[in-house]
Amino acid sequence: MARLPFNAQMAQQDIANGQIKILTYGLSFLSVQESDLVTKKYGFKYYPVAGCVIDGNLKVAIDLYNEVVYNYLDTINQPGWRDAIRADMKNFFINSRTNRSN
Repeated sequence: MARLPFNAQMAQQDIANGQIKILTYGLSFLSVQESDLVTKKYGFKYYPVAGCVIDGNLKVAIDLYNEVVYNYLDTINQPGWRDAIRADMKNFFINSRTNRSN
């Protein structure tokens, strides 16, 4: 079996090096720069690694990596941070699009 590009050990290494990132795939509704403005508050960055179509092995690898990172982020953020960031991202998206149309 081919070595997966991401795994839990790599996530632990990245955390130890201060490179906290959530791996993503698919189309994002915010640019990387816009996302960084929101995620900075929570101590990480989104890191796109694939497009909309991925194979099962890559999804497993991403999930293993992200599980470690989410567990770490749970220790440094307030309870409920996962819901809070979703709301922050949604509000940022709405506000940025509203400001562009004015």
